[in-house]
Amino acid sequence: MGSEKSCLLESIATQERGSLSAEHPDFDFASACSRRFDGPGLAENQLARLNYVQGSPLFSGISRRNSRCIACQAQERILPRRHDLYRQGEPRRHLYVIASGWVKITRLDAAGNEVILAVRGPGDVVGGLGLKAGSPHRYSAQTIEPCHVFFWPTAMESLWERSNTLQRNLSTILAEHLDELSDRFSELATDKVELRLAQTLLRLQGKMERPAGEAVRINLSRQELAQMMGTTVFAVSRLLSEWTKLGIVDARREAVIVFDNVRLKELAGEETAA
Repeated sequence: MGSEKSCLLESIATQERGSLSAEHPDFDFASACSRRFDGPGLAENQLARLNYVQGSPLFSGISRRNSRCIACQAQERILPRRHDLYRQGEPRRHLYVIASGWVKITRLDAAGNEVILAVRGPGDVVGGLGLKAGSPHRYSAQTIEPCHVFFWPTAMESLWERSNTLQRNLSTILAEHLDELSDRFSELATDKVELRLAQTLLRLQGKMERPAGEAVRINLSRQELAQMMGTTVFAVSRLLSEWTKLGIVDARREAVIVFDNVRLKELAGEETAA
């Protein structure tokens, strides 16, 4: 799967290089920016906002001058747990970058059941990438813990579309999202529930950067894990109860705490160092 991902990203990059002329420099946002940071220096909160923008994969490779302009156009909010950023079917109005916290991306199936497609965290972009402004959201986004987000009105994208760098970054992000969904579909089609649960916990744990050996708290309930894996709450509860007795995890009502990463990798079928 890793080689397939590399080929996909290389193909997209090649197409982008072919469609974007190298004779023209990247679009200068600062020249079109109606709001700017005051003065040559940056206040502490402005510097923090700039660092968040530059740390997002969407804005990777953007000059500091342009990053300052993009950052000054952003709005920011601290959102409580279980807050809806947007719901499936609502018109698309904003693009969000997560500064801290975690957001689940969900979709309702034909029977009205919620399916969790992904969990996004710090630096990730949510808000209907690839959709036109005002078009209906295909998914919903809800915080699973308190979140700090930056967001821009979709009207800003008319400027962003003129940036070669941003368009390449967008293509890369969309390809990575597709690759993640392909991996999960493959697991759903071929792997047993025990294997899938271990793989899901490892994948979520990998997104949450923690020092080696430190316990990791995953703020998803058993029902949400079942929705993410395409299985029943009973199956997830049974396995988590067994793993709790073995000291691998601590399954709580609204979260799972992973204690033994080595044994979890063994359950996921991964090789561990001797």
